[in-house]
Amino acid sequence: MKIIFSRKGIDDAYGKGASPIMPDGSLISIPIPSKRHEIGMRYDSLRRENYSYARILSHLGIRTGSSSCHLDPDLHAHLLHRSPTWRPCFGQHGAAAAHLVNQGVQRGDVFLFFGTFRQTQRSKRGKLSFVTTSPKRHIIFGFLEIDEILDLHQDLDRERAVSFGYEAHPHLTNDYKGMNLLFTSTRAGTFSYHDRQVLTQPGSNKSLWELPLCFSEVSISRHTNPDRLRRHHDKLLLQTVGIGQDFVVSESEATSTWAWELINASLKTWRSI
Repeated sequence: MKIIFSRKGIDDAYGKGASPIMPDGSLISIPIPSKRHEIGMRYDSLRRENYSYARILSHLGIRTGSSSCHLDPDLHAHLLHRSPTWRPCFGQHGAAAAHLVNQGVQRGDVFLFFGTFRQTQRSKRGKLSFVTTSPKRHIIFGFLEIDEILDLHQDLDRERAVSFGYEAHPHLTNDYKGMNLLFTSTRAGTFSYHDRQVLTQPGSNKSLWELPLCFSEVSISRHTNPDRLRRHHDKLLLQTVGIGQDFVVSESEATSTWAWELINASLKTWRSI
């Protein structure tokens, strides 16, 4: 099994902000804004923790420049009205999709979705704000174990995606050029906050990760420069690249065990198909 660290949600480059760690510990990954001429989902149509995403953005003072978003990965059944056949899914297109194919990503591999998060607090009147002293950190907020990989340029695969209730997914509503893939799930879920899901080394810039030493025995796509890795006590420090959505980890029993132990310990919502 390969692990894919997959960067998702608003950050300094897309959306000009950070997703919130809610006061109760919930991790709400705010999707990136839709691009011009892209069909997206309105932020005010998505709700979590009794807040619409538009309201969360307003409270936190984040101006994405768009009222709609690219809802992907789509992991929460209750965000929208769903078909009974719906299950969590994730799309990728263009060079990012080609990267996954070139790395041999296949059924049974696991996406670990991470994003930029900051701690929030709520005033007596219920308004959310970021805690001033809270840093931006890369945190794992969910996962998806791959079932099928659908090529949305193929009519049969596209029909199958529609039969699963994905007709409103951005990778079906938009005619993306080049490769356009949709990954369905056998299992998927999201997490509440815990220190074990934090990738960023404490006290460091968010892009410097602290990983178990077993990651020194594998390759990580986009990180072939050995100068990006160094041992620090009983951890491996990885200076991650700022460009690229997905970092594919080569197969290893040790890293697979680490991933499933993290998932099982952190799981908040689980959808098993």
